[in-house]
Amino acid sequence: MLDSGIHRGREAIGTDWAHTFEAFEDFRVEVEEEYEAGEELVVFVRYSGRGRASGAVVDAPMAHVWTFEQGGRPVRLRPFLDRTAALEAAGLQPVDDR
Repeated sequence: MLDSGIHRGREAIGTDWAHTFEAFEDFRVEVEEEYEAGEELVVFVRYSGRGRASGAVVDAPMAHVWTFEQGGRPVRLRPFLDRTAALEAAGLQPVDDR
């Protein structure tokens, strides 16, 4: 969440998440909805917590587009601030009630 850009491998991803958990108190990622699209899965999530340094409350709806290889192993995660854009990136139609 803090380090935008491309992260390759488990160590880089783990470091990014460690920085996120260090920066926030009570940080949570809650799954709200999921949509299957072939080898991809669109997951609507909500990030929430409170900044350790600022005390600012974070309540951010986001979307993750996961790509899986044969056998179910995740090989790519693309985060989106715009949930409609995430659905469209996976070849799905936007949900009307969003």
